[in-house]
Amino acid sequence: MKTFVIALTTYREIVRRPLFWIVIGIASVMLLVFFPLIPYYTMGEDIKMVKDQGLALIMVCGLIVAIFSASVSIADEIEGKTAITLLSKPINRRNFILGKYFGIMGAIFLLFLLLTVAFYISLFFKAGYDARENSTDAPTYFSRLKMFTEMAPGIVLAYCRVAILAALSVAFSTRLPVFLNITACILIFLLGHLAPQMVQASSQGQFEAVAFLARFFATILPGLEYFNIGPAISTDKVVPWIGYVLPCAIYTVFYVAVALLLALLMFEDRDLA
Repeated sequence: MKTFVIALTTYREIVRRPLFWIVIGIASVMLLVFFPLIPYYTMGEDIKMVKDQGLALIMVCGLIVAIFSASVSIADEIEGKTAITLLSKPINRRNFILGKYFGIMGAIFLLFLLLTVAFYISLFFKAGYDARENSTDAPTYFSRLKMFTEMAPGIVLAYCRVAILAALSVAFSTRLPVFLNITACILIFLLGHLAPQMVQASSQGQFEAVAFLARFFATILPGLEYFNIGPAISTDKVVPWIGYVLPCAIYTVFYVAVALLLALLMFEDRDLA
């Protein structure tokens, strides 16, 4: 119950921030106006570009809000001495960390929900717009609705990526100031996507030290590239829920649990006075 109260307070705090609605507003304009109308010159395959870019945009918006909220919400309370006031009540540090994380992810869920609606509207009209531009038969409503179900795995895995980075940001915020927290999360995001390619490239070389470092980073860093199924979805490949999305979701739960445990360990002996 105490964790829920902190989560609800954190959720309301994030939703009331101008940044939350500015990000949603800018992303909605891009999804509803720019993406459907911009010519991609792909010989009738513009909608595939919209699918890929739309998924990437939603994920990036979620990352911006999640990392910034985790950095500011926790680090500012610690540095501003308000955390010690909160923890002087019958609330322990575990409630504080878990409540903050679940509150952040609740706000991110709302952001994903709103942007997914805008994304689906964009795809719905883009399909008809392309048909008119190419003088072909307009797709049926059933085929458009089927396209929405094909996009669902990409949305879920984008949310999983944000959940992992948000958990790491919560852990970093117990020790690092806002700027260093954001910087660390950006580096992990980049390395998490590059790690599989680094392992593959280093395995073909003759430098054992480079290969060891590549495997080391691939082991401790989240394998974020495996969550990137935008190219598969944009080429109309079916992403299986049981065979692919479910294992990724289980991996997300495991990595988030480890990151939050790390956050609790680092926060346990943090001097708040």
